[in-house]
Amino acid sequence: MPDLDDLLGRVMTWAEPQYLQLRKAREDALQPGAALEDADLWPVLLLIDSERRQVPRLIMDRVRAQKLHLVEGFSLADVEESLLLPAWQQARFRTSGCAVIALPMPALVALPRGRRQLELVEARLFEALRLWTFALRPSIEFLCANSKSLSNSYPSHIDYIAAHAPDLVAISATPGRQKASTDAKARDARNVEAHSVLRDFLDQLGREGRRSRVSFATEGPAQPFFGDALADRMLRRTRALLPTGVSPVPKRYATLYLRVINTLAKGRRLAQLAFEQRPRDMRAHEEGMEKLGPLAMPEVLAAPDMFGNRLHAAAGRVYQAQLARRLVQPPTLREADRLTAAEMATLAFLAEIDPYQISAQHVLLRPEIWAAREIGAEAFLRRDGDSRRMAALQHLLADGTMPTDAVLEQPLVPELASIAGMIRELCRIFP
Repeated sequence: MPDLDDLLGRVMTWAEPQYLQLRKAREDALQPGAALEDADLWPVLLLIDSERRQVPRLIMDRVRAQKLHLVEGFSLADVEESLLLPAWQQARFRTSGCAVIALPMPALVALPRGRRQLELVEARLFEALRLWTFALRPSIEFLCANSKSLSNSYPSHIDYIAAHAPDLVAISATPGRQKASTDAKARDARNVEAHSVLRDFLDQLGREGRRSRVSFATEGPAQPFFGDALADRMLRRTRALLPTGVSPVPKRYATLYLRVINTLAKGRRLAQLAFEQRPRDMRAHEEGMEKLGPLAMPEVLAAPDMFGNRLHAAAGRVYQAQLARRLVQPPTLREADRLTAAEMATLAFLAEIDPYQISAQHVLLRPEIWAAREIGAEAFLRRDGDSRRMAALQHLLADGTMPTDAVLEQPLVPELASIAGMIRELCRIFP
């Protein structure tokens, strides 16, 4: 069995007690009502090609910034012989000479028992989706009407949303709404519009979102907005952003506004998937470990004939649970089920969440994504933003800051540029 599989099989045993100790200390220090952030406590493994030994400094520094990290060298042959390293990680190692593996510990430990409750992250995402769907829908309707290309292509703003917000469409299609639409069509198909389920969902979000209050740093805490006043404010802001006589601009902002709403819907959908999967993964992990007893999972996986089908199946359950696919979101999942770095920053900015609770992607971009959350907290006067965290992103937000094509070819830089670009846009439309 390659040494790499031995490392991968035992790293959870090495990391779990340290993680739990650090997590407990952080929980004890939390202020009332504050949510735990722990992505900086996850163990991160950096596998380096022992022959090439070429790892970009940016990656090395960020791996070492994790409290629990390991840097190990392996040959390409070791990596290709591994039974535990996923094929997509092997391909990444083969191409770039290194592979970063983050182990999201909440997938298997420190989870509450009993019936699953709605997580704070899920609640905040849905609250943000209600609020900004209500606040931005009139602006999207206005932009569609004032864009020649959009008005010629889509009969209404509902048609435009249906075509370009797949996650919003997906979460709108509940069994209850679909049944109501089907029943209505059965009674009189001529009076049921093509996107009746989506429209009903948008109307429901609007009824709920109009009650939410939001403040803006530019106007102070004494003037919170809600209801028609909030929608009118965003519409005035939208009109102010449009230069006279420049026709592509309405389409650009319609695309941006709809991207914001769809990102919130995507976050809500993926959060539900991740949290529903976590208890199942934990049960499979615990049951598999109990059956394995003192045996090491990698050894059993590597020799099914020696240990028998029962133990081999138990080792497989442990291994699959540790992969935590819904949280890790590997590239083997379809793109719609993975969050981009810019999407994670958007969720942090708008919904006041730690997006690493629903996605273990982009863990090396944690400083910038956490900075986006702090900038959003100040922009909407939720609380004082942490200036030390915000500093990680502020230098990228300065006007004229754009990496050259050569710099964009370096690892992590395109993702950093996408985060900065998105936060810059959000600060423009939500001043």
